[in-house]
Amino acid sequence: MTNKVKIFLEDDNEILGNGIGDPHELQFIRTKEYVELLTSHNIKSTFYMDMGHYIFLLKNRNNNEKFKKYFNSIEETIGLLIKNKMDVQLHVHSQWHKAEIIKDDIQVTDNWNLGVLNENDQDTLLNEAFHSLAKIFRKFDHKKKIVSYKAG
Repeated sequence: MTNKVKIFLEDDNEILGNGIGDPHELQFIRTKEYVELLTSHNIKSTFYMDMGHYIFLLKNRNNNEKFKKYFNSIEETIGLLIKNKMDVQLHVHSQWHKAEIIKDDIQVTDNWNLGVLNENDQDTLLNEAFHSLAKIFRKFDHKKKIVSYKAG
């Protein structure tokens, strides 16, 4: 009889929490390298995608080419993970809710905990996040389901 140890691997896939950073460099390229390593060893992992950032970019992608590029990069990262049979699940950082654009840069809020948002804002953010990720899933794998959530 062979004893096996099972390990759960998970990754919070996000840029820097303060809104600084290029998702293509901080998420896509690094995730691609990590997925190549995992795949070479026949290892699967769960990736929790920060949909708070995605929603902000969704709402602002037409105002700025940089934000459009960032938005597309997040979708590309999710597609890469699904294509490589990795698990993708819901992750939400609340500092993106009501973030603003100031001088072509993103200014996130001081709401670093979902619990500090009022109930209506919590519901809005979580519903938008859930439906946004579900919509992306339909692009790449219509059978994929959201089965877990991790707050930021």
